Amino acid sequence: MLNSLMKKRLLLFLDDDHASKDITTGLLREGKCRAKVMANKSCLLAGIEEAKFLFGSRGASAKALKKDGQTVRRGQAVMEIKGSNKSVLPIERTALNVLGRMSAVATCCGYAKRKAGNKVRVALTRKTTPGFGMFEKKAAGLSAEIWPHRKDLEEMFLVKDNHLAFGGVEKLLGKAKEAKRKTGKKVEIEVENFKQLRQALEYSPDIIMLDNMPVARIKKAVALIRARSRALIELSGGINLGNIRKYSGLGADIISMGALTKDSGIIDFSLEVKKDGH
Repeated sequence: MLNSLMKKRLLLFLDDDHASKDITTGLLREGKCRAKVMANKSCLLAGIEEAKFLFGSRGASAKALKKDGQTVRRGQAVMEIKGSNKSVLPIERTALNVLGRMSAVATCCGYAKRKAGNKVRVALTRKTTPGFGMFEKKAAGLSAEIWPHRKDLEEMFLVKDNHLAFGGVEKLLGKAKEAKRKTGKKVEIEVENFKQLRQALEYSPDIIMLDNMPVARIKKAVALIRARSRALIELSGGINLGNIRKYSGLGADIISMGALTKDSGIIDFSLEVKKDGH
């Protein structure tokens, strides 16, 4: 379901493109038309709900032929649209861009989940597109229940290397642990070496992220954490679709991958329009 913030953001995308001031469509005599949205590449579909809302926001009637989360083949139609040419054509590119980007993220996430298997949870990082992150996270969830990690900076504490430059593990985890008593929000820390890891274990964080560690060190770190803590273990840094299978067998609970968003690209969709009745 689209919440009010999502709807507002989608309408802003149309405003960014000056959809209400499409001077080329303004040359046309208004007339009824029918259109189909076609997938030009096989993919895991996401963004149908968003595209339907965008076309509907200008008075066109959009009918989904495929559902979000379904696999579609190249050449398949995923949506039918009826309405005035002046209500369809100005929306075309924005709707297809949203559909294409969300489907690309969903497809990449689905592939990563299959490669990782069921022993580890795959997660996004915060390497999302500014202004579009909520849609990328929704697409990830549609594909294979990929964890969006943090919805935003307020959702949980995540102490990273740049935070540690201003306080150190003990000081910041001490403050985060005290804040957790008041807020109930989970605490995670990113560690890069065993000194930081041993310090972190003294403060019982909910999640320990092993960042950019080689495989041999990850194995030792996982064993140490399992022996001394009930914290969830997250692996991140340098993990991609080519090596995720190797990391998924190291005993961690979570693998987070920036590649799921920054490297996923966009799936090509096209709009085929005909005058109504032709």
